[in-house]
Amino acid sequence: MKTQQDFYTEEEWSGYIHFIFDIDRHIEKAFSNSIYAKYWLYCMLQCSLAWRVEDILDMPSLQIKDIGQYSMEWFEQNEFNSAMAWGIINTAKKFIEQDRVGKTGVKKHFIILNSFAVATAIGFIICEKHRQEVGALSLFGKFGFHYGTMARQLGPEIEGFTNLKATRTILSFANETASHMEYSGRAVNIASYMRSHIAGKTGFSDMTTTYLKSSFDEKELLSLPAKMGELGLFGWLYNEILTAMDEKHKPDREELIGVIREDIAPVRLEGYSGYFLQEQKKRTEIVAEIMACDTEDLKELCIGLRSGTRQGKKENIYCVKSCCQYPTSQGWELCGYAVPSIHALHVVGQEASALLDKLINMQGTAIDRERYSYQLFKLLTILKEAKKEFGEEFVSSFADYGMIGEKLNQLQNIKKGVE
Repeated sequence: MKTQQDFYTEEEWSGYIHFIFDIDRHIEKAFSNSIYAKYWLYCMLQCSLAWRVEDILDMPSLQIKDIGQYSMEWFEQNEFNSAMAWGIINTAKKFIEQDRVGKTGVKKHFIILNSFAVATAIGFIICEKHRQEVGALSLFGKFGFHYGTMARQLGPEIEGFTNLKATRTILSFANETASHMEYSGRAVNIASYMRSHIAGKTGFSDMTTTYLKSSFDEKELLSLPAKMGELGLFGWLYNEILTAMDEKHKPDREELIGVIREDIAPVRLEGYSGYFLQEQKKRTEIVAEIMACDTEDLKELCIGLRSGTRQGKKENIYCVKSCCQYPTSQGWELCGYAVPSIHALHVVGQEASALLDKLINMQGTAIDRERYSYQLFKLLTILKEAKKEFGEEFVSSFADYGMIGEKLNQLQNIKKGVE
């Protein structure tokens, strides 16, 4: 049985986070010293990924667009914003998720927390530049990892930061949060997913006594999931849940619903009037459900969403309901209870583009095309909400927003020709 000393406390973890993600402190040394850069990037990745050391270090080379422009001088004179960072991380994700975990052979799940994106992307850029300079085959190259060297390189503040202890802490908070909800039967499975373990015949991985802490105090349970499980959730439903928790601020329901009527250019909105009415009716019903929940239920729901334990049918799409309301449906696009995260925008963009192709090419029956149109409306609404919250440049780092706009124009021209 593991003891308190096998896991980081909130104060210890917070101290490491503030040190590791202090860009100004590390960036210049990382550019000038490849060993320093590798240890810095390793520590940043360890704060998001519950992976073994060898799996973190076994990263492929990254084909980062325009990497030659980035230098210490460039970062001193230009702004490196969140949208640019996610462009880098999504490029890295494409290469990294092609590999398998060394010990188990399971697909790697590469998810970087939103607050860590900018610093982590800079770390990727610097390490890839160092890799190209020496012609190494992988991102970290021939790298003799050692904790003593890491402390000598980065400084005494990083002493005590280890893979096993960090991984235990990350996995245990995911497990503990799930265990306090209706997901107790899946708690170990959730932690196993983060570490990419293979489940046995029982559906559970043999990791409980090795990695998981039995319990955390109330302060840890309520504060750390928000810090460690930040998944970039957005959208009207997620914001409504947060609003419902604040009894001092309850905006007009029609004002909330009305936001979906804003700019979905270049589509003519009158063609979607029926969809707006359907969406308004459904949202009104869901809002009523949310407002009927008591504070404790809402708190548990928020913790579940932020910790990632309320996983929906599609990766990076989460669900308000503990039991699926549409168990026979293979898709998620039409479900009003879905809460998307920024990590799902790539898939949302792909599915919207594919539906546009079907509509442009007049595929299927009239009934099929009606269904495609409604699914497209739902996906465009998600992209619009992401654009409203994060900006078009940020959304474009996940989804090809420009291409979708061109296809929408093409579809609109076809409709004009038919009329």
